[in-house]
Amino acid sequence: MLERLPPPQFSLNLCLKYLASCLVCLSYIGCALGRPSKQPDLLSDSVHNRWEDDPVARKRRPYEKRKLGKKPSTLKELSNGFQSPDECFRRARTNAAQNLEASWALAQACVQHRNFDKLEDFLDRPWTPIIRGQWPKAVSLVTKISALAGGRVELDVGLCNKFGLEITHFRETFRDIEGAMDELVMFRGTVLRSWVVAGKTRVLLRYEGREIFGSTTILPHLFKSSEDYVFVGHLKGVQRSKKWPDESLKISLIHAEPVRIK
Repeated sequence: MLERLPPPQFSLNLCLKYLASCLVCLSYIGCALGRPSKQPDLLSDSVHNRWEDDPVARKRRPYEKRKLGKKPSTLKELSNGFQSPDECFRRARTNAAQNLEASWALAQACVQHRNFDKLEDFLDRPWTPIIRGQWPKAVSLVTKISALAGGRVELDVGLCNKFGLEITHFRETFRDIEGAMDELVMFRGTVLRSWVVAGKTRVLLRYEGREIFGSTTILPHLFKSSEDYVFVGHLKGVQRSKKWPDESLKISLIHAEPVRIK
């Protein structure tokens, strides 16, 4: 028969030692949990201090130090935000696939406010149908581009004709002035003098040795004497007056831009 073992003996000293060891273990665990992590708290730590102390982070500006630019509220502000006229125009063309009308508005701003001067790019797609639909109103933009590019009017008229825009070089009307009445013409001329009478601007200019008498109510400003301009207007025949030389041609001006000398 098996011998029955005596029941285990528990002493008070043994229990106290066991309890003490448990308390020591719990204290180690509590210290470990309360010890701060070596990884910084990105939410509570100062971004500015980390940027100042960390040589890697110092290479980039902290988010709290960045100054967000004001959103442009006008096309002028938007176009002035680009580094160059060409960049402005490239952005307009890129955006054409998403919004043709908005891109056309930006393209015009690139001409008016940033002096974009590449006529063939301006007339080419995607805005060719829009320019045709707004012609001859859009001729003012063509005039400005031509003047910015140095006033190569004969070449610029040829580009307009290439894209289906009706405009004639002034020289071509000399052979048949009566037959060319009211035609839209473009030319480069030198201002002799200008004045204002009853709200109408009048200008006497010279083109290839001929005196041209221009008048307009659209352009209220005076022109600078001895300056070259690119002019656009409708031929109105011959000016006959004792004050002007014989065979002075009359033209109703739509737009004029001073030639930029590059």
